[in-house]
Amino acid sequence: MASLAQNTDPSPPSTTVSKSKIPASSQYKFVFLPASDEAAAVLIGDKSGGLQNDDMVSNAKKYFGANGSGLPQGEAERKAVAQQVRDQAIKAGADASQLSQVSDDALLTLATNTACEITALTVPCAKNSNIAVSMYSDDKAKSKNLPFNAKATALARACGHGSAELFGDAFVSRYHDDEMADIWERKDFTVEDSLPGAAWCTRGGGGNGGGSGSSLSNLMSKMGNQNSQSQPNTIDMGRPAQPALGVGEQTALGEGQQKYTWSQSADEVEIKVRDGIEKSTKSKYIKCKFTAKTIKVTIQGTTVLTGSLGGGIIIDDCTYTLADGELCITLGKREGETQWPYAVKIE
Repeated sequence: MASLAQNTDPSPPSTTVSKSKIPASSQYKFVFLPASDEAAAVLIGDKSGGLQNDDMVSNAKKYFGANGSGLPQGEAERKAVAQQVRDQAIKAGADASQLSQVSDDALLTLATNTACEITALTVPCAKNSNIAVSMYSDDKAKSKNLPFNAKATALARACGHGSAELFGDAFVSRYHDDEMADIWERKDFTVEDSLPGAAWCTRGGGGNGGGSGSSLSNLMSKMGNQNSQSQPNTIDMGRPAQPALGVGEQTALGEGQQKYTWSQSADEVEIKVRDGIEKSTKSKYIKCKFTAKTIKVTIQGTTVLTGSLGGGIIIDDCTYTLADGELCITLGKREGETQWPYAVKIE
């Protein structure tokens, strides 16, 4: 898989595990699209971890500086970067007055947790035999002043993201996600596949033109627009309510008064968890495991939320952030599942 630290060297990242050490049956190919004029390159990954331990996502996040490796250490620099995050979020439409109440540490934590933006170039559906393609890029690329990536931009636009502009290096990978057949597997993706004229771009299940990855700007915008249209409602366990699209939040209770709130749009479900999370909790202690229709959230080994989801999800479109003792989980809905009857059925 790719090396874990992004740099200005135009050559493709080296693999962390020698190809010879990966059994042939566990190998898959993916493509590195450098922002430089260097050619695209094929890299080899290990798909043996499956959905639960997908090395494509975990290593892409590390490559783009997740886990705080790129955060400033000095107090003055931290304040400057936090203000830059605020300015970026406000420009994207976030509420300035609410952002002013968010601590610098919370903003920097959010910036760290969303270091990898995942864009669904296509989504799994019958037209493409449930084989889809996603692009992975640095969601803070513009604030880092990383160079424009012409190759990645051209590919995204060819898939229907007409206004897309990608900066910095990017990775592209293919996967097979068939819920009915209980299949989730990384598939080969070649340099030829990364060309904008490739047949898969127009075969079906294309993007909606707006991108489906969860960028920092999108998350911060949501943070400043906390469903002001209605107040949350409390629901008895086993009878979670169904919020109308774009309207307010609903609250569901689980065993031991385990509590979460949720809301949904046509494309996403957002779950917020506060119970059992201390303000001092660090993101590295949180683990969110997704399958096609289940979720499990643990903090230092203690389960805070687990159960069946109200609909199918696209794993590559799922992410989570932690800020000021609140865990926000965003789930990308599968095509055709516009409205869920509930978010999580507590087990």
